Amino acid sequence: IKSHESWQGKHIDKDILCPGNKHYSPETCVLVSHDLNNLLCDSAARRGKCPKGVVKDGNRYRVRVGGGKNRNNVGSYATVEEAHRVSCKAKADYIREVAENLTDADTTDIERTRAGLLEHADIEERQWEYVHEETV
Repeated sequence: IKSHESWQGKHIDKDILCPGNKHYSPETCVLVSHDLNNLLCDSAARRGKCPKGVVKDGNRYRVRVGGGKNRNNVGSYATVEEAHRVSCKAKADYIREVAENLTDADTTDIERTRAGLLEHADIEERQWEYVHEETV
């Protein structure tokens, strides 16, 4: 495992390399920037009863991806199902973009972080199908 010379300002992340991981170890964790550490956050408390990636906005459902200064408004949708479908695709695309543009400022291990993020993008893209298959 690569030495962590550039650890300052980084956070230990246990989720990027191993989706669903609950164990901290050198094999399952990587040091990442604050923004990258928050990339896969669920934000359950903020979104209420809406599915991941969707926020109720009046009588419509809003989708945004990214965080902080990188937050992009994807759109507003009439149904929660449509908003969630769009959200899953937009989030997957955003994760892939972040993965392809990683630098040493983002992570202490670009290759392992990129591989983990690409796996998360695939999971995110399939999330809509999985959630809606259960309700049919």
